Amino acid sequence: MPAIGRVSLLLVLAIQSAAGINDLRNAATGVVASRSADLGRLIASRADLANAVILSEPEYLVEALPYYVKNRLYLARDHKFGSVVIFSRKGRMDSDLGETLRLAHELRNTIGAPVIILLAYRLDEITPDRIYDEGKDWRTFRASAAQIRDFRAATTMIRRFGPARTDESFDVYLLN
Repeated sequence: MPAIGRVSLLLVLAIQSAAGINDLRNAATGVVASRSADLGRLIASRADLANAVILSEPEYLVEALPYYVKNRLYLARDHKFGSVVIFSRKGRMDSDLGETLRLAHELRNTIGAPVIILLAYRLDEITPDRIYDEGKDWRTFRASAAQIRDFRAATTMIRRFGPARTDESFDVYLLN
């Protein structure tokens, strides 16, 4: 029994040491785990964004934001405000850029606040009409060439955040 304990302890130490070395390497190269803190700093630096509603595609981009901002978060697939995405078949399964833009207009018109849209999909890299799987479950996203054109005409990109270790990297748009 003591031998099993020693081997287990050594295994845990090896795993933790490898994870620590990886974290140091990421810190040295400037790769962060998430861009949520960067978004928080951006919003804090602009008074016009203080009461903006945040809408994202995919939705899970907003889950870390309550640690950094006090803005209201809208979960597009579930059509409600909140910060916890529940992966179930109850919400809308398939979405597109046109729906995201429609919801942004609806939010601005009903609430009267600016709308920030976070997109993990880079508009200049999207293949029109290709269906993108959103990984963690069975939800999909797509954008037609017309939807991309309409989205660009209706929004202003205010920031593109670079890569992150996780999937929390995104472009930030403000609805005009």
